[in-house]
Amino acid sequence: MTDRNEEARRLRELRLLRDERDREGEQAARGTAGSVLTVLALLLCAACLLQGSPAWTGFLALVLAGSAGRCGRRWTMEREEPLFLVAAVLCALAAIALGVLFLHGLEGAGAYSLKRLAAFAALSCALYELNGLVFLPLVLGALWLVGKGLGRDPEGWDAWFRARSTTALLLWLGGLMAAAAAVTALLACLLFTALRFPDPEKLALIYLLGCWLLMFRKFSGSREELLRKLLRLKPGKSAPAPPPDPGEGPGEDRP
Repeated sequence: MTDRNEEARRLRELRLLRDERDREGEQAARGTAGSVLTVLALLLCAACLLQGSPAWTGFLALVLAGSAGRCGRRWTMEREEPLFLVAAVLCALAAIALGVLFLHGLEGAGAYSLKRLAAFAALSCALYELNGLVFLPLVLGALWLVGKGLGRDPEGWDAWFRARSTTALLLWLGGLMAAAAAVTALLACLLFTALRFPDPEKLALIYLLGCWLLMFRKFSGSREELLRKLLRLKPGKSAPAPPPDPGEGPGEDRP
């Protein structure tokens, strides 16, 4: 059984607990990834224009949406520069217009109309909110199964939590979150079938993948706070007692 300081050291080695250098590197990596995606979207937009495909509106909408996000971020950091706010609003409006134009062009090309796509998006958002209601019973059920083997001894629960590494507890919670998403995906498949959506299994799979991506992003953003809470379950090393003063006798008190 490892103590709290040892667990924290291991988590820092795994980069699950970040320091200032890790945050700077992650911020730089996000900027590089955003630049690469922007260039790639522009290249695909140009290729679609050269081929006469209307898909260029979708790629350009993504570029403008990213620009709106960056300008909005700059405005929140430098509120004395209203040009960033104006640029963010204009880019967002242009992205929305191009996105609507792109979806309108898709309406006659497939089995899903704009109403169907809007209904799918609304139902997916509603089902995503149900994940929390499904996650809580799964956690309680898993703890109940563990409790059947431990009995009613409080020290057994304390020993069980301390015997598991913080990384294992984090993966355990992540697995339960993924299982909750799978349960809601099954409900989504049944719902899409009842509403006569084309290819309900494919829609449920798309919902499940999107759900896992959103959960991973949310889980990654709050993992440090969660890890610090889990570390509190670990015993900490007590500070060693100071050595006695050689000049003092065993029965004398320090002034």
